[in-house]
Amino acid sequence: NHTSHSLPLIFTVVMRLVVGLAVLANLFSKGVCETECFDVLSGFSRDDWKHCQQINHDLFMYYSPMEEIELVKLGLHAPNHSGGWSSLALGGNGGMKGASQIVVRKESDEDNAAWVAEDRYSVDYA
Repeated sequence: NHTSHSLPLIFTVVMRLVVGLAVLANLFSKGVCETECFDVLSGFSRDDWKHCQQINHDLFMYYSPMEEIELVKLGLHAPNHSGGWSSLALGGNGGMKGASQIVVRKESDEDNAAWVAEDRYSVDYA
C-alpha cells in the first residue's frame, strides 16, 4: 500500500536515477570491456560513487547515498551492450511486479541518434 506522501519521494528518487543513468548514453557507445569496478574507461570514479556491485563479468551497478537530500543515486555500466535498451529498477516487494524502472535506449540504430531515459513501471512478474 502506497500512501500519498510517499509518491513524491518515489518520483524524486526516480528522477535522480535519470541523472545517474544519463551517463550511460556515453558509456554504452564506447564499446569498452573491463572486468572490474572503477576501471578508468568506465566513466565512474571512487570519488563520485561510494559503491560498485559487479553483477556479472561485464555488468556493473554503481550507487552512492546522497544523505544531505535523502536520496540514492544509481548508475549502470554495460561495456558490451550493443543495442536495444537497458534498465535499473527498484522494487519494494521482493520482486519486479510494481517496480519503478528507468529505461535507457537509443531512439534509432543511427550512430548519431539521441539517447532517451524513460520512467516505466512493471505491471507483472516476468
